[in-house]
Amino acid sequence: MAAHKEIRLTVRSLQEDEETSRTFTAAWYPKEKNGYIRYQEEESDMGNTTTTVKVGREEIKVIRHGDLQSEQTFILHRWIPGFYRTQQGIIHLETYTHRLAVHLVDGIGKICWDYELRVQGSSAGRFSLTLDTEPALLH
Repeated sequence: MAAHKEIRLTVRSLQEDEETSRTFTAAWYPKEKNGYIRYQEEESDMGNTTTTVKVGREEIKVIRHGDLQSEQTFILHRWIPGFYRTQQGIIHLETYTHRLAVHLVDGIGKICWDYELRVQGSSAGRFSLTLDTEPALLH
């Protein structure tokens, strides 16, 4: 990807009563119709994994490459197939998006979405994700 700017990304996830929050240094890549957020996962169970979030007005796609590989797409009021690849094989995922809101100006702002997840056809719960982006801290 071409020119980008460094941003600070906070990812908040809520499933039932369990909330997690992680902050990353990320890059924002503006494109004509979409923008892309790219960052390195830092948790040990993720290994060496790069996450790319493709952000459009009506679609969000989360793609992970590296030790962990997965793809999930979120489009309002639609079931969309995805996958999670493990050493044992591919796990099939499906997401149904109940809410999707993108409020970004030049990569800065907030992205929120709520979705149901099915893993291999069975319900895995309902999730709410928020990505807050702000200018990177100057050193």
